[in-house]
Amino acid sequence: MLSPIRLAIALMCISFYAIGAYSQKYGVWPLPQLAHMKEQLAGGPMQTDAMGRLLRYPGKVEIHCPMQDEKTAVLLVIGQSNAANHQGQRYRGVDSRVVNFAEGKCYSGRIATAGAEGEYGEPWTLVANKLVMARLYNQVVLIPAGVGSTPIHRWAAGGDLNRMPHRRYRRCEVALRDNACSVASRRNGLRDEDVAGQL
Repeated sequence: MLSPIRLAIALMCISFYAIGAYSQKYGVWPLPQLAHMKEQLAGGPMQTDAMGRLLRYPGKVEIHCPMQDEKTAVLLVIGQSNAANHQGQRYRGVDSRVVNFAEGKCYSGRIATAGAEGEYGEPWTLVANKLVMARLYNQVVLIPAGVGSTPIHRWAAGGDLNRMPHRRYRRCEVALRDNACSVASRRNGLRDEDVAGQL
């Protein structure tokens, strides 16, 4: 007969095994978190520029920039935290049809978007997934240029962020074979809610 301590240990081991089997089958906690930690460790340290925009992020994989055609959407996303990596949910691109463009290079559309400030989630990969899955576009290239908590005057003429979206756009045109961006989306957050009536 097993002692109560040995019985408790045996039940704990069986429980851990069952949780592990369930996690493996359905991809639930803790497997996605452990996989993310493994990607972070393998990818090296995170790198940002002076404004905090991601230049290198563990798990981001550089890929060839796609040839653009009439079924390619190129989205230039600028603004505050809604345009940057400050959302609660991280999304992965459905496959190689969702691309993240930053600093003259293309990356798989996964984890936080390179080129935007912050290291959390963003909604634009989900938007790109939906555009591809609905067959509105064959591929989507995201060009993030968001910097959280920035007042609108920094983006206006004469502001320190005013030229940054233009530079991103020009670098994208060169990398994507001189084709123009399809859409530009500017998202401002709450930083300017006190001056909303003045804009």
